[in-house]
Amino acid sequence: MAKGLVIGGAAFVVVIVVIIVVAVVLVSNATSARPSPQPFVERYLTAVSEGDAQAARAIDDRTLPEDGAADPETFRSDAVLQAATERISDVQIDDVQVFDRDSGRVTASYTLAGGRENLIVNVEWDESSDGWALRDGVFHAVEVAGGTSSVDDSIPFFLAGVPSTDPVAITPGRAAYLAYPGVYPFELALSQGVLSDPAAVPSQLQVTPGPDEDPDVVYVQLNREPTVADLITTPENG
Repeated sequence: MAKGLVIGGAAFVVVIVVIIVVAVVLVSNATSARPSPQPFVERYLTAVSEGDAQAARAIDDRTLPEDGAADPETFRSDAVLQAATERISDVQIDDVQVFDRDSGRVTASYTLAGGRENLIVNVEWDESSDGWALRDGVFHAVEVAGGTSSVDDSIPFFLAGVPSTDPVAITPGRAAYLAYPGVYPFELALSQGVLSDPAAVPSQLQVTPGPDEDPDVVYVQLNREPTVADLITTPENG
């Protein structure tokens, strides 16, 4: 009887082991069957290239910086992106890598302002949606700052005809704004009389995503402290 119990117990253990092995194999096969992240990244970059900021935001809102250091709303809009002088074009996926089946890296290239740029898009598998999700978006922060002897103040401006503050106002401190890659019409929301060198102010601003999180800063030298009377509420080229 004892021998029968031993044999029966051993058989039970074998069955349990087989079940565990089968379960592991099934899970492994299901995981390895995950689709390539390439179509997902292509859909995202296509939205940006076609000026569909709403579609792009539906994908990359989850990647917004948690520190809130840059305004994510003002310039990440259809109105701004569609008014760009030039958006990214000729998007091409150059390489796709998947690590441990839960994260990946897609290397892409695109044309902007006559040059060919490379871009790395990091992705991760999102169990809640059962699909790929972005780890970082292609938007980048821009900032306009200046003063008479320092660059500690934010300067109001228009990007593609949209004001950095609504209504246009002089605000203390520094302020950065997120925007999608492109070349945009750019104007200061200050009269030329307050500028030390009006000719030095660019008429276009190029936004290019980079590996660092620091904003691209346009510095403006003023010949005096601006007042409300110096504000321009409507862009000259708007």
